[in-house]
Amino acid sequence: MPQCKFLGVDPGITNKKLYEESLGGQFIYGSIEGYEEKINISTTDTKIGFNQFLLQYFQNKTIDLMLIDIEWSEYKILPTLADYKSDLPPICQFNVELHWPPQRPVTTIHEAIYMIMDNQSNVQPSTTEARSQSELIESFRAEFT
Repeated sequence: MPQCKFLGVDPGITNKKLYEESLGGQFIYGSIEGYEEKINISTTDTKIGFNQFLLQYFQNKTIDLMLIDIEWSEYKILPTLADYKSDLPPICQFNVELHWPPQRPVTTIHEAIYMIMDNQSNVQPSTTEARSQSELIESFRAEFT
């Protein structure tokens, strides 16, 4: 990934070598949680709220690809992407591993994604996509509402 900057957060040190040596990235020992209390990642307290993490590490930067695998906290953080979208850095693409069964109704995921897509400033269609932005939003709305 020579053209990418990689930042990985992991509560175990198993992936440290992979993140730093193989991917040339930065390893942060900790975990991202689905709450928003302000705490600091340190050697004694390794948890950070999702929005705080984005603001701390990506202030005034664009995130090209975000991979999320946070063991059921995804049901908490996706709605915050919609609720705090004007305060957060732009995220071009994200991939979320959804764990089953959800601890909250699955419709919250659909609602959160719809709210993110409904804000025109958060959606930038691919130049290779034939359908317009409004057509994409309408197809999403028809399928999930």
